[in-house]
Amino acid sequence: MDYMLKEIQQQPVIIPKTVKKNFNIIKKICDKIKTYDIRFIEFVARGSSDNACMFGKYFLEYMYGIPTGLMAPSLFSLYNEKTNLKNVLVFGVSQSGQTPEILEVLKKSKKCGAYTIGITNNPKSEIVNIADDVICLNAGKEQAVPATKTYTAQLAIFYIIGFVLAEKFKMLDNFVAKVPKFINEIINRKEEIKFIAQQYRFARDLVVLGRGLNISTAMETALKLKETCYVKAEALSASDFLHGPIAMVGQDLPVIIYAPKDPTFQHLFDTAKRLKNEFNTEMLIISTEKEITKFTNNKVLIPKKVEPLFSPIVYIVVGQLFAYYLAKSKNINPDNPRGLKKVTIG
Repeated sequence: MDYMLKEIQQQPVIIPKTVKKNFNIIKKICDKIKTYDIRFIEFVARGSSDNACMFGKYFLEYMYGIPTGLMAPSLFSLYNEKTNLKNVLVFGVSQSGQTPEILEVLKKSKKCGAYTIGITNNPKSEIVNIADDVICLNAGKEQAVPATKTYTAQLAIFYIIGFVLAEKFKMLDNFVAKVPKFINEIINRKEEIKFIAQQYRFARDLVVLGRGLNISTAMETALKLKETCYVKAEALSASDFLHGPIAMVGQDLPVIIYAPKDPTFQHLFDTAKRLKNEFNTEMLIISTEKEITKFTNNKVLIPKKVEPLFSPIVYIVVGQLFAYYLAKSKNINPDNPRGLKKVTIG
């Protein structure tokens, strides 16, 4: 079995382990956040970790009401930006804990007055020596180059932080009790997803749409398709998609849509309807709602019991499996994409 598939299948075990190992650590960190009178939260990362940070940005602002943003690493690493970061929290997220640019941004953020937190899967990495506090994913070594289990472990960390900051401990208990089961149900449908993925083996281009909490899901799916399948996949907010990019759509440009039943659903429904009626677009729709899947033959119906708030960490497993099986159908080794290494320099 390929490492990528093996690590996808480890996720239902890793997520509760990540919560159990980190709850007390995160509780102390959240107490500090409140004591330090944090007024703004920033995130810095690259690759899949950056997509996890996009989720963290939405989720923490939604749960706790503090403004959030994604940092531009180059301003610190190349342009020597000096910003007043007093009362600012900076999350530096790096699976390896060794990405030089992220380490440099954390160092400079501390000098600028920020409270810094590192999130990594490597407790012996350099990020441990730099950040004020560190959270370890405890996901075990990831052998495949494409991140899967470390991505969902990063999401789990942000779920814990958001629930603890907002003092929504019952929601955290609900998360731990349900999410591993939901993910396991998706994994048990891998043959269904494999069948769908094989239909896209000749696709060179794809668009992946999400919105709100699931823009991160679209971004991570697109990255997985790029790195494992060598497909030019573009992730877009469904709202941004209508402001220009929809013009490139035709029958030869498939679209993947993540559409949980949350406040973004009606807009995604209207987008899918328009794609079908005006362009006869080939779509793969992932949703709990049958009403939106009527616009396509290719769909993954998620059980209705999956709460919309948990959709980013559940729905992405569909994207991971889709990318894995698409790579296999193209006779590409998903574990070792060309030109990539586990630790990226630059």
